[in-house]
Amino acid sequence: MANTFGTIALTYSAIGVALSFVQEDNDDINTMTSAGALYGGLSKPNKTASQSLWKLRAKRAGIGSLIGILAASGYILLFNRDKYLANNRY
Repeated sequence: MANTFGTIALTYSAIGVALSFVQEDNDDINTMTSAGALYGGLSKPNKTASQSLWKLRAKRAGIGSLIGILAASGYILLFNRDKYLANNRY
């Protein structure tokens, strides 16, 4: 289980570092993109898979990317309240 979480953390960090070379200014966008790419995954069916299997996997990748982006957005809003919710102090 530790290997799995280590691999996920390494992949997420590698995507984040690669994105920081492309866009250095906004770490929040890099975080959301990394999470979307990680959750979306890069799996593809084998060459003999039917068209419906391709559509199902594409749908799952899209849903996974959306979940990753939403989770990263929540994380960003949770830890950067002062930056994004400055006018809504409780």
